[in-house]
Amino acid sequence: LPAVAAMCRELDGLPLAIMLVAARSSTLPVAALADEVHNDVFVVARSGRTKDGQRTLEGSVAWGYQQLEDREQRVLRRLATFAVDVSFDDAVDVIGGDRAEAMDGLTALVQWSLLEPPVGDRYRMLHAVRRFALNEADRLGERAGNQDAHAEWLRRQLDRMHTLEPDDMVLDRMETLHSDTVAAMRWWLESRDPRLIDLVEHVATPWEVVGRHFDAGAFGLAALSMADEGSRRWCRLVGLLATERLMAGDVGFTRDVVPRAAAIACRSNEDESELLCRGALAIAPPQTADELVVTAEGLTRLGWRFRALLLEAWAASAAAAAGRLDEADRLVAAVAARAGRGAVAELVATSALGKVDVLLLRGDLTAAAQLARTWAGTTRVSPTVRALHATRWAQGATALGDAGQLEATADLLRRLTELSPQLKLFARSTQLRQDVLAGRTGSPAEFLEVARGGTAAATPLALHFLLHAAVAAQEDVAASAVPRQHEGTSPSPVERVVVASAAGSAAHARGAQQEAARLWSDALVIADEQGYRHLLAEACEGLGCVLAANGHAERAGQALAAAAAIRADTGARFRFPHQQAALDAAMSVVGALPEVETETVIDALRRTGGRTRPIGGWDSLTATEVIAAHHVAEGRSNAEIALEMGVARSTVKTHLLHIFTKLSVTSRAELAATVVRQRLHTNGVGES
Repeated sequence: LPAVAAMCRELDGLPLAIMLVAARSSTLPVAALADEVHNDVFVVARSGRTKDGQRTLEGSVAWGYQQLEDREQRVLRRLATFAVDVSFDDAVDVIGGDRAEAMDGLTALVQWSLLEPPVGDRYRMLHAVRRFALNEADRLGERAGNQDAHAEWLRRQLDRMHTLEPDDMVLDRMETLHSDTVAAMRWWLESRDPRLIDLVEHVATPWEVVGRHFDAGAFGLAALSMADEGSRRWCRLVGLLATERLMAGDVGFTRDVVPRAAAIACRSNEDESELLCRGALAIAPPQTADELVVTAEGLTRLGWRFRALLLEAWAASAAAAAGRLDEADRLVAAVAARAGRGAVAELVATSALGKVDVLLLRGDLTAAAQLARTWAGTTRVSPTVRALHATRWAQGATALGDAGQLEATADLLRRLTELSPQLKLFARSTQLRQDVLAGRTGSPAEFLEVARGGTAAATPLALHFLLHAAVAAQEDVAASAVPRQHEGTSPSPVERVVVASAAGSAAHARGAQQEAARLWSDALVIADEQGYRHLLAEACEGLGCVLAANGHAERAGQALAAAAAIRADTGARFRFPHQQAALDAAMSVVGALPEVETETVIDALRRTGGRTRPIGGWDSLTATEVIAAHHVAEGRSNAEIALEMGVARSTVKTHLLHIFTKLSVTSRAELAATVVRQRLHTNGVGES
C-alpha cells in the first residue's frame, strides 16, 4: 500500500496515468514499479499497443506543450526547476524578463492545463509536466542555465532571511522552501559548484533546529569537502555544523573534526568559529554548566544571540544533572526572560530539559512527567531533544509506577528512532524500564553497559534506575559505575547520592548492614541538604530497613513512616524487587507505621543514622565528613572545599562543626594533625 500511494502521488492522481501504470503491474512487482515511476514516469505510463499520442501520458503533455508559443515554452521549462508550487513573484524572479511577459506565460500554461489554476497566488505543476519540461530543457541544452537560475533565486531568498538567528517565521519559510533547497543543493553538488557552501551556511542552523539530520549530513559534509581544510571558511562551516552533527550522533565528526577546527580557529584568532566549535563540544557529555555559560557569553558578544541562548538552555540541563537545582532554575528563568514571547520551540524545549530534571529531583513527579510529555510530543522540536524529553517522561512514569505512560513513551521513542537511528540507546533504556516494571530482569552487564553509555544515562535518575536494575539482577554496584568521561573529575552531589543508594541496596541484600547504613546515611545527608526529595525518601526507607534488621523496631518504624510520607507527597510508588523485599522484611519487624513529624525524623537520622559506628572518633565520621577533613588537612579554605565538593560554604561549615565535635578538636591545625595520624595508621606506619 505505501508503494501504491507513492505512485498515485507521483502521478498526481491523473486517471490516464494511473490506468497506464496499472497495466504494467503484471510485469513488475509493485515496489519496483514505484521506483520506475519515480525514475521516469513516461517510460512506464504509456501503452505499447498504439502510437496514438493521446494514449500515452507523455503524448498528452507534449500535445499541450506544442500549443504554446516559444516564449511560453521557455517559461514552462524555467518553472520546472521549482520542486513544489511557486508564487507569482518567485516565478517572475526565475523566469526573468518583465512581469507582464511572465503573466502572459503563466496564463497560457494554465489555459493548456500545464499548470493548475492558482490557489491564492501559488501555481502548481503536475509531476508529469515537470518531468516533460525538464527533459525538453535537457534536449535544448538549457538545463544547466535553468538550474543555476533557480539555485541563485534560492540563495537570494536565504540572503533575505536571518537564518543564523531563526525565529518561527524563518523556520516556517525554511520548511516551505525545503524541497527547492534540496533541489538547488543537489544541483550545485552534482556540478561541484562551491556556491553550495553558501547555501549550507544559511541552512545549517535551521536544519539543526528542526532535526533535518540526513540532509545536513549529506550536503553539509559535501560542502565541507569543497572548502580548503584548515581555511577560515572551513573552520566556520565546521562550527556551523558541529552541534547538528552532535545531535545526529556523528561521533567521528564531534571527536575528530570539531576539536581540530577549534584549535585551528584559536591559532588564527577566529573567535567566532572557535566559539561555535567549543559550544558543540561543551554540549557533548559530560556537560559542564560553567563552560556552557562562558561559551554562551562569548557568542553573545559576537552577536550570536540564538546560539548563545541555546547554550544557556543546555547549561540549565547540565546544572540540574549535576544536582545544582537553584542554579538550573536561575538559568531556565534567564533563558525565558531573554528569549521573550514567541521564542523558537527548540530553544524553549531545550531549556525545559533542565526544568524537568529539577522537578524530578525535587519530587514533583507528576508535573515533571507532564512537562516532558508535552515537549516529547511536539513535532516542531528536533528528534534528539524530543527523545531527551521522552526519556525524562519515562523516568517520571517509572517513579510513579505508571506502566501505561511508560508504554506510550516507548512507542514514541520507537517512532523517533525510525527518524533518527542514533536514538536507539534511548529506546533501549526505556525498554529496560518496561522489562523491570513487568518483573523481567535482564543481565546486570546490560544495565551497566547502558549506564556507562553516556547520553541515555546523562540524567541522575536515569543513572539511578540503571544502577538499581543492576543490583536487582544480582550485580554489586560501586562508585566506578558512574559514567565519567574524563579521569580525575569529582562526582557531583547527586551522583554521590545515586551511587550510595544503589550500593547501599547491594550491601543490605548481602547482609552487610553496617556498610549499608553508612552508605544510606551519607545519601540521606546530601539529599536533604540539596533538596533531592525523591532520593531522600529512598534513603529514609533504606535506613529504616537497616534499623529493622538490627532490631531497632521503634526507630525503624519512624524512618519508614517518614519515607512513606515523602512518597505520598511525591507520588512515587515504584520499587525494585530487592527494595520491596527489604521493605517487607522491615515491616514484619515494625508492624504498623507510627504517625511522625517527617522533618524531625530526618533530623534525627542525620544525627545518628542507622549505623552502629561510634559516637566519637575517626570511625564516627561520615564519608562526606572524611572528604572534608582531608581537604582541611591539605590547607584548603572553606570556599575551596565548597567548590570542590559542589556544596554551599554554609554546608562546609556545618560539616566542620560536626567533625570538630566528633574528633574533640578545636582548630584546623589540630584537625590536620588528626588526619595525618589517621593516614599513618591506615598505611600501617607507627607514630614517631
